[in-house]
Amino acid sequence: MLTRGDITLDSTRRLVFRDHGRTLVKLTPKEYGILLELMRAEGGYVTAHELYDAVWDEPTAADPTDVIKTTIYSLRRKLADREAIVSTRGEGYRLQ
Repeated sequence: MLTRGDITLDSTRRLVFRDHGRTLVKLTPKEYGILLELMRAEGGYVTAHELYDAVWDEPTAADPTDVIKTTIYSLRRKLADREAIVSTRGEGYRLQ
């Protein structure tokens, strides 16, 4: 179990909860993978390329940075907290 703020990630069952375990958040495998990497970073920054390398095992024709931006956008929406994932130009992404 990994916890950051009110987000809990159960890596054994591959489940994510908000509100300290009260609300299940349904994520795609890619969204889950990105959240897992951000949780493992323990508040540190993870670059878009690091996220892409960790989560995508198949190459894509799209720019990896664009793929990560799109997935982060969707993840923020599903977490119902736009401030949960911080992005900083030149640094990457991190969880608050």
